[in-house]
Amino acid sequence: MSPEPNQVTTSLTYDATSTPIAEQIEATILALPNVSIGVNVTDLGSNKYEVIFGGGENVGDGWAVSGEVINKTDAAITSSKTVDGVRPGEPIISPDRGWARCGVFYQQRLFLGGFKSLGNAYLFSKQGEFYNFDDRFTEANGPALIPMDLDSGERIVEITKNRNLLIFTNDAEYWLAERAVSATDAPNHVQSSRHGISAGVPVVENEGAALFVHGNGNVLAEFRYTDVAGTFAAIDISLLAAHMVQDITDVAQRSASTSSHGNSAVLVKSSGHALLVTLLREQDETAYSTIETGSQIIAVCATHDGVISLLADQDGNKRLLQFNDDCLLDDAVTGEFDIPTETISGLDNLNGKDVWVIADDHVFKVATVVNGEVALPIAVTSWCIGTWIAPLVETLPVSPMVAHQIAVRRKKRIHSVHLSLVDTTSIALSVNGGKIFDLDLRKYGDLADVPELAAGFTGEISLRGLVGFQDGPTVTITQVRPGRLNVRSLTIETTR
Repeated sequence: MSPEPNQVTTSLTYDATSTPIAEQIEATILALPNVSIGVNVTDLGSNKYEVIFGGGENVGDGWAVSGEVINKTDAAITSSKTVDGVRPGEPIISPDRGWARCGVFYQQRLFLGGFKSLGNAYLFSKQGEFYNFDDRFTEANGPALIPMDLDSGERIVEITKNRNLLIFTNDAEYWLAERAVSATDAPNHVQSSRHGISAGVPVVENEGAALFVHGNGNVLAEFRYTDVAGTFAAIDISLLAAHMVQDITDVAQRSASTSSHGNSAVLVKSSGHALLVTLLREQDETAYSTIETGSQIIAVCATHDGVISLLADQDGNKRLLQFNDDCLLDDAVTGEFDIPTETISGLDNLNGKDVWVIADDHVFKVATVVNGEVALPIAVTSWCIGTWIAPLVETLPVSPMVAHQIAVRRKKRIHSVHLSLVDTTSIALSVNGGKIFDLDLRKYGDLADVPELAAGFTGEISLRGLVGFQDGPTVTITQVRPGRLNVRSLTIETTR
């Protein structure tokens, strides 16, 4: 018994009435030539003894104790060595080392990635047990930690599910070639492009594609699988609106609610403005428009039932705004009276603001709210009151090209405009840079006492004989009062 083999002590005779056996064992071990003071033997009971090699001269891991029976007594001596083990490595998730940056549920597993201490790795749970990361399960359905072969400084920012699992880093975009995830097979990470994703801006899904914002915050891209190339491609869908898509800080998407609407996304900019993007994949169209609320937009989210909510800062107060397709006013307050009433009160949040009122399908422009009250010209039962910003759509200037590689550089005018409207109650036009004029949608023979919003117009309107010459004439569509506005098509005729 010592670092040198075959060191044997003198034999001990067990006698319960003499010196305790623990003391005899300790004295006998200390009698060995290679053992120094510090050895301690403790009687643990049930014929078990613990030997601890303490002291500065006994440092090391070479000590082991064994014993044998040297008489004919029916007995046996067994011994074992206790080793204080330390699990290799250290935890990648802890209060000291930080937490995962992103996560997603995929194939009955929870994927976590972008750890503070290991930014190039992701971790997935045991299949069917989202919160089980015990690596003692070594089968294919067990958990695993997967480090990616990334460049120095490249870290995982977002993980999302699609046709395959998608991984976005601060420098590039990847996808897993194998759809089935296994803890025993190394995954194949395929790099698709090198744009990087903007940290903190979520990835949203639109008709099978993942929409993400480039790391510079100035490009909205569509990450979609293409059968032609056999890989995912990152396509810039904001190229024609580069002047509008700048410093994007948040994104939300909702699906179309009716057959006449398209999918839409809302982009929030660091300036406090927001953009509404209509996404029509079948027509390969992506239309951008500005959202005006009179306040600073901070963040946006969309629920599964299609409700888009905005967190806004209004005069230093945080407010939650929601998109409502049936409401024509902003900062709207609604209510009903049991008895028709001309005065609406309880409008403290609108004090000092010029407001519009939609009551019983009538549209009223009223004065500034004072002391939380407004007065209407007639008594009403149901009402909606709020602020209003007129929509504004302007066509592109008329092209100077009259034939292939032939341009006519002279002033032109739009002399005719043809509109196809659906359930529209208010529309105004400005043509050739002229004044805005409201279009009368009432036809001869219509009932005169029908409320405005109860008499939507559907059909064709043609305007002819429009005057005014410009270098690049345009048509501007807007409104002078709140109302429904649905333009199905617009056709213009111009002089060359």
